[in-house]
Amino acid sequence: MVGPRGIVAAGIASLFGLELMKQGVKSAELITPLVFMIVLGTVLLNATTARPFAKLVGVFQQDLKGVLIIGSSSFSRIVAKYLKENQREVVIVDNNPSNVKLAKQMGIQAINANIYSDDLSENLELSDMGYLMALTGNASVNQKAIENFSGQFGEKGTYRIIFLKR
Repeated sequence: MVGPRGIVAAGIASLFGLELMKQGVKSAELITPLVFMIVLGTVLLNATTARPFAKLVGVFQQDLKGVLIIGSSSFSRIVAKYLKENQREVVIVDNNPSNVKLAKQMGIQAINANIYSDDLSENLELSDMGYLMALTGNASVNQKAIENFSGQFGEKGTYRIIFLKR
């Protein structure tokens, strides 16, 4: 994980600025605000140019076609097989080992994991996944999947089954 390195520079600059002010150096009080402005400027520069630069050098994935499917029921496996046959990368996540095994036997990448696990999103490689389909038979599990991955897929990239009571 990459942390905010600028805060270290700002902290050290503050200490130097205080020491220089004690020694009576002219304009020493300007060091800390100057360093904070430089840190802010580099953060803003990085934030505004990273995407265009990635596109320029060809490392930006524009069309994410992969599909993450939550649940490995027979319906989910049929959907996954169809998507895979139509050149989509598919990953199924389910906490039922036998359903995961059936998906793997069909040639579908499947992971045995619990959607309620806090480290699930950290353990999944989602860099080329553009869509989420929550297809379990449990509405609360589907909702939890949407909540967990909404930051990754956004509102338009997430789909779930909604069960209507009769």
